[in-house]
Amino acid sequence: MPSKKKVPKTGALHFDKGKPRLELLPLSSVASEANGMEYGVIKYARDDWRLGMIITKLVASTLRHMYAFNDKETYDIESGCHHIDHAKADLGILIELFKNRPDLDDRHEGARREPYTVEEILSYRKSAGLVTSDMMLSFIKRNVARATEEYKRNIEKVKEQK
Repeated sequence: MPSKKKVPKTGALHFDKGKPRLELLPLSSVASEANGMEYGVIKYARDDWRLGMIITKLVASTLRHMYAFNDKETYDIESGCHHIDHAKADLGILIELFKNRPDLDDRHEGARREPYTVEEILSYRKSAGLVTSDMMLSFIKRNVARATEEYKRNIEKVKEQK
């Protein structure tokens, strides 16, 4: 396990609490997704996906690429790109549309759409024998709050569209 680096104290202020830790993403992962997106620009048009597409189409496309990769087919025959590049691009678009276009969520009605509560998560973690440190609890609370706000916002967007 990597050792923790000592961070030097400075006088500068930078308010980034609660913001995504983008420095944790491997560059190769970001480049992979960008490569998949670039192919989409050539095949369709730049930002074509912003016009919207139903969620299950993106899920199906992601799964096709992942199943091909799992079956030891590394590269896509149509593009020459790595299947993971395409899957990451699909997932990036899926995340963006899922969070901002609730009208495109065509999953079956039985799908749980509301976020879990902190209590539900802690109960599950306890039953699974998972340790919940203070840092983990803080992370869970932050994500539940974010998910709850997103859920409420999306409910309002759907109501406005009707």
